[in-house]
Amino acid sequence: MIRKNLILLIAVLMAGVAVGPVIGPFSEAIAAQTTPSAPTPARPSEWSDRAYYLPMRDGVRLAVSLYFPGGRLPEKPAPVVLIQTRYGRAGEADFGAAWRQAGYVVAIVDTRGSTASFGTRRVDIGPEEQRDMDEIVAHLARQPWSNGQVIASGVSYMADTADLATSRSAPALLAAVPRQTDFDTYLHLFSPGGVSNDWMLRTWAGAVREMDLGRDPEGGGADCLRRVADCARLFPILQPVDGDENFEILRQALAARGRHWGPEDYEGIAFRDQPGRNGYTLFALSPAAQLAAIRRQRKPVQYWGSWLDAGTAEAALARFRSAPEAPTEVWITANNHGQDVGADPFFPGEHVPTPAAADIFAGNIAFADRVRAGAKVERVIHYYVMGAKAMRTSPTWPPADTRPSIFYFAPGRSLVRRVPRRSGADRYAVDFTASTGKATRWSTQFGTPPAYPDRRRSG
Repeated sequence: MIRKNLILLIAVLMAGVAVGPVIGPFSEAIAAQTTPSAPTPARPSEWSDRAYYLPMRDGVRLAVSLYFPGGRLPEKPAPVVLIQTRYGRAGEADFGAAWRQAGYVVAIVDTRGSTASFGTRRVDIGPEEQRDMDEIVAHLARQPWSNGQVIASGVSYMADTADLATSRSAPALLAAVPRQTDFDTYLHLFSPGGVSNDWMLRTWAGAVREMDLGRDPEGGGADCLRRVADCARLFPILQPVDGDENFEILRQALAARGRHWGPEDYEGIAFRDQPGRNGYTLFALSPAAQLAAIRRQRKPVQYWGSWLDAGTAEAALARFRSAPEAPTEVWITANNHGQDVGADPFFPGEHVPTPAAADIFAGNIAFADRVRAGAKVERVIHYYVMGAKAMRTSPTWPPADTRPSIFYFAPGRSLVRRVPRRSGADRYAVDFTASTGKATRWSTQFGTPPAYPDRRRSG
């Protein structure tokens, strides 16, 4: 996570949205911990054009940032791309840049109980967070600068929220572009093949809890709730709304967190439908848990995954198979989690992604434009063929021209297509220190691109 110096902007409040001080039982706790404000540095490029709190049906306020095309209110109503994050709004500014250049207003929301938003977080993407999506979409659609058309998008967690938004009944949400999703969080991320991915759960869950409590996930010691001067150090994870230059409201949100879920809630969980100590299953965090609603809503999606990025390729194919009613355009690459580094193991020295990152964004926006124009979205799968440096297309999976091949064990640790004429045995002493290394498809979600060198000479 890259930390940047926080820059406090001149307050520009969203018309009709009051920020105001928060009053309640946590006000005294904040007042007791408040220290003199840090000096105001210059404004960073990732800072939004407008930022405010949006109250939900139960009074919980979510932090919203708006990024306008060219940094100015559009001259005529514009479409909106919605990104819901739990890593800090400013951290998604770069992802929204291409959309802004295409004339979209980019709206980024800190989800309930995360970073600068209010609320508790007993689970990620829980029921209340999912209900928030209807209100967020409706709010964005009725703004005077909006043309009423909303597209949800994002990568990873943000892709999961975009996918889940398609299960909701918000009419203004026309489509979604989820990139690198965990359609079934249990099968495609935390327990692939039934094997517990403990490192991912512990590392990720521990880091995001620190973020939500206003602390440095890298262990640098910054703590916004304890020391107001530390709040600036946690940008872009923490960005206050306009008018909260002293971080008073943001710190009230942090003080009101209550019990927060963590990796210990899922220790020893073996089954998909087994509740953790927080009362929620790992499957419940998944878009797949809302499959019936996804099939009912039939929202068009452009769905991205990669053969070399955890289980995102299987997630994309599972989504395609499981929701036949939904107009779905699948793209499967051989790139890393961010889709900006190629990882084809047949070309280990080449790292140019296919398609190129700029072409992927152009395709995302073209898809959204087609949906907004009322064009029909065909169900199709575009997939990269490793070793061929080529993308191919199929309306079904597996592709119709594929055939199963049967191989048999043979002498000399080989495989053959015909049944061997004689029986035999090969002995192999297992080297328990051998591994695939730290640069695999399971590392890329933490920023390390996968790298699979030629292992044919390793024995």
